[in-house]
Amino acid sequence: MCNKIYKVLSTVGMLASIFGLFAGNQDAVAVQVTFGGIRVSGLTATSATISWISGVPADSQVAYGFTFAYGKLTTLDLTLTKNHSQTLTNLAPNSLYHFSVRSRTEAGVSQISSDLTFATPPNIVTGMISGVGATSITGSSASIRWTTNSLADSTVEYGPTINYGLSTQLATEYVTFHEVTLGWLTANTLYHYRVKSIDGGGNQDTSGDNVFTTASSGSPTFFTAITASAISATEATVSWTTGDTGTTQVDYGTSTSYGQSTATNGSASISHSQTLTGLTPGTLYHYRVRSTIGDANLFVSGDFTFTTPPISLYYPRMSLDPDSFTAVALTDLDRSDSNLDFIAFDASGIIAHDGGVTNPITTTLAAGAQLPVIEDQVFGSGFTATPTPGWTQINSSTGKVAGFFLTFNSTLSFMDGADIADHALSSLVLPESGSQDFTSLILVNPNSTGASAEIDLIATDGTVRASVQPTIDAHASYSADLTAATFNGVAANPADYVLVHSAQGLIGYEYFGNVSRDAAVLAAQDADIGATSLYSPQYVVGGPWNSTLSIVNLDSVSGLVTLKWVGDDGTQIGSTRTVTVSAGGKLYIPDPSFFLGSSAPPTQVTGGYVRITSSGIRLAGSVVFSDAAKGAFMTALPLVSALQKSQVLSHVASNDTYFTGISIMNPNSSDTTVTIDLYTSSGNLVESVTRVIPASHRTSQLVTQYFPDQVGQDWHSGYIRVTADKGVACFGVFGTQSLSVLAAIPAQAAQ
Repeated sequence: MCNKIYKVLSTVGMLASIFGLFAGNQDAVAVQVTFGGIRVSGLTATSATISWISGVPADSQVAYGFTFAYGKLTTLDLTLTKNHSQTLTNLAPNSLYHFSVRSRTEAGVSQISSDLTFATPPNIVTGMISGVGATSITGSSASIRWTTNSLADSTVEYGPTINYGLSTQLATEYVTFHEVTLGWLTANTLYHYRVKSIDGGGNQDTSGDNVFTTASSGSPTFFTAITASAISATEATVSWTTGDTGTTQVDYGTSTSYGQSTATNGSASISHSQTLTGLTPGTLYHYRVRSTIGDANLFVSGDFTFTTPPISLYYPRMSLDPDSFTAVALTDLDRSDSNLDFIAFDASGIIAHDGGVTNPITTTLAAGAQLPVIEDQVFGSGFTATPTPGWTQINSSTGKVAGFFLTFNSTLSFMDGADIADHALSSLVLPESGSQDFTSLILVNPNSTGASAEIDLIATDGTVRASVQPTIDAHASYSADLTAATFNGVAANPADYVLVHSAQGLIGYEYFGNVSRDAAVLAAQDADIGATSLYSPQYVVGGPWNSTLSIVNLDSVSGLVTLKWVGDDGTQIGSTRTVTVSAGGKLYIPDPSFFLGSSAPPTQVTGGYVRITSSGIRLAGSVVFSDAAKGAFMTALPLVSALQKSQVLSHVASNDTYFTGISIMNPNSSDTTVTIDLYTSSGNLVESVTRVIPASHRTSQLVTQYFPDQVGQDWHSGYIRVTADKGVACFGVFGTQSLSVLAAIPAQAAQ
């Protein structure tokens, strides 16, 4: 481990352990069973092997049957292991099976998975089909006939080669004499075909290859313009046209066996489109399209492919002094493990390969698990020598990895962070400007080509005070102080804000604070969206506290903004204020007596949240809260525009040095029931508590107040999941018990 990490430990004792430099003993708190990697393999008509992985050693058993009531159990394997496998035998061919896996630890703690399914293939036999032939051949059609020695269904595969590529729709009527008509054939063309039948016992027979040639006149190709477009990490749209009106369906999967199909759109059309959802990032997909003409003429295309891009996450490396660290906390909210590729770029866009650095690097984050790590641990002890600022990209094989980052130094004179960005923006708004000793703008270009940007410094009345147009090289980052370098000496002031435009899409953050004291970090917000209703999830004044609000009008017309301060008990504090904001302007509210109408702030600490509504204009903004002098501690949060029912706070630090607080706001007009779950880093559920938060109330407590049994425990990893029956706003606060630093982080959506 690098010298800097030892310096951290010797300086503040527990700083490194806040992000998991030691394994700790969290799993000793409550040894629970978690599952991952549940797979079906070795599938035949009568057998299947079920395998899975548990987080701790446990026994093995599988429940299975034709419904989710199961009815059958495999023999219990008492061997305690993390790698489990059970083989199911004497299954029925061509049948859908439900199953669940179950394991129990030596201490008697058991877990049962959710319901899963697989389908057995038919039992392959020979001799069931005879008398195969083609009749009534024209330039565009032919009838295929055959017989079976038992009642069975009917399918014909056909095409211009022995690979076929087309198939008739399954005729489910059980008969012994079979006749299927093929339509929309091409004239004067040799066709290959074979027939298939499956009887009621799941026995299947397939004929050999046969051929016929169509007459000299006929019809054009049935399918045209088959394409996959709008491909994202988890979705793709498949479109095509047909020579006649028909239905719409797509088969897709990670092999030519497909395995998944969209729901059939029965509306007859010649233009077809279906969106595939729930795809796995960074994966090659095969697909084929289906259209049925009339009642029985099913046309199936050949195989096509597309590849989904990986989910990419981005965060900057920033420093107030050379003795700086960046740490990330990631949580895999998916049911499957996620492969993570970490790639670190320096400010010029070069992948750093200095001594003692391995870059890129790949690791696996288990389903339901958490990874808290300082970047030195990811890339190696020499990573602290790489140029800063720079940035890091994380490619994830699943679409449900969430997290945040923190920047801090060994003496804990500053610490703050923000959510990790999961997509680039073409229009970015950064609400804070010039209220501290420094305000740094950081823009990252994650693209493989250079990005031209326009950066505008905008005054409270919406006018542009200054503008620069830098070009940011591919994979490079741009960083400058708003008080000087960015705008060629035109210094920003607190009432200003920054607006950035770039067609290529950028990642943006701002970093501001007081030299040699605390600092705050804010992620850029999407200037193309905004909202007419916002919430400041924290607003506190009095005693050692002060809060400032920055509210930006994203529209080109002026409007009214109404602000109402609400206490934790749901009662209004002070008076409702309505203020006019200019077109494209900003409201900057630093006055601690703004809502109280007095000349001095209250002597007692008074806190709650602020409800912000507009007359129709779109808004964005932020809140900064700190000690009154802004010299000891400070942090910032974006204003909340969307309430969420499921959220995660991707890290927990609770011990003699650190605390973690959780604030949950219910601005709804009725009560909401909230469940707060505490997990270890391996995904084991330790405790769960349910609270009813009354209408318009907010609850704000430490982890040890939500979970009194954790008092005295040493938490330096793990995460919190918050689930509510109505949309709520949630954020976490990390700090030292002495309040030498404070970091507020928005909870990440966990849908």
